[in-house]
Order: sequence, then C-alpha cells, then structure tokens
Amino acid sequence: MGGAPARAVGISLWLAPGGASRERLARLIADLGRRLGTPVFEPHVTLLAGLTLDESRVRASSRDLARRIPPLPLVFDGLDGTDEYFRALFAPVRETVEMLAAHERAREAFGRQAESPFRPHLSLAYGQLPPATRESLAAELGADMPEGLVAERLEVVRTEGPPGDWRRLDSLKLGPGAR
Repeated sequence: MGGAPARAVGISLWLAPGGASRERLARLIADLGRRLGTPVFEPHVTLLAGLTLDESRVRASSRDLARRIPPLPLVFDGLDGTDEYFRALFAPVRETVEMLAAHERAREAFGRQAESPFRPHLSLAYGQLPPATRESLAAELGADMPEGLVAERLEVVRTEGPPGDWRRLDSLKLGPGAR
C-alpha cells in the first residue's frame, strides 16, 4: 500500500521535538509503517529542503541558524492526507509568526528565494495511500494526536534517495545556547 519510495535530494533542515513528544510520535510513525508497509522516519517538520551546498557549509550555517531560532511551539491543525508521497498522512502546522520567521531565517541563511508555498507539516506516513485509507486513518488517529509540541532541535539530514537511505549529519539545540 505504501507504493514505490519517492526520492529526495540534498540536505534538509528539520525542526524536531525532544523527549516524550519525540518518542510518542516516533512510535506512531513506526506503528503506521508496519501497518501500512510505509517507510519509518524520525518525527520532524521540514524547515528547508533540497540544499545542495557543500556539507561543511550547511553544517556551519545550521549551527548559527539554530542559535537564532528559539525553541518553537508548533500547533497542529488536525490531520490530512494527499496523493503526494511525502504528504500521504500528516498534521498541518499552523503558520504562526514564529514559524514563518524561522523559515525566513533559514531561507536567508542559505540564500534561498521564496519558493513554492511553505506548507509546514508533520508527516505521519509517506507513500501512496488510497483516499479512503487516508480518511479512515485521520478519523482514527485524530483524537490521539497532540494539539502541538515544542520543536527543541534543528536536525541537519542528508535526504538523498529513499527515506531508508537518509542520514542525520547534525542535531542542534535551538536557542542562544545552541551547540
């Protein structure tokens, strides 16, 4: 049911929860992966994707960027699903002033122009899921989803190829004390 894996390119910057929020969402993503035959991945909200710069430059700029973004409250607006591989089942993230400012800082740090609309979200399943399956899962999981979480880390991830090939390059604490 998951379909052939889509292939991503470059390096991505992810906002990631810590502690109990990360563990809870990681379990949910793994459970859905087993149930649906879809990839398992770390819970995250993509801040910026497709960076094709030198890895050492991305890592250095990301360290500076992490210091300039405070821990970020993320509010979910229900559950949804699409035909897009990386948005098969997801929780849309409310576009707060803080969320949009973090995205703008990331774009500036890497010299990126405004691209297609920024649609922050936390994916729960990747793949090609029939509309009825997406709707059923959204109804089933909706009551158990947290209303939001706090992004505590900026993950720098090489997202080359299918999700199983992705690898973390760095995990940086958000805020002035970031290291």
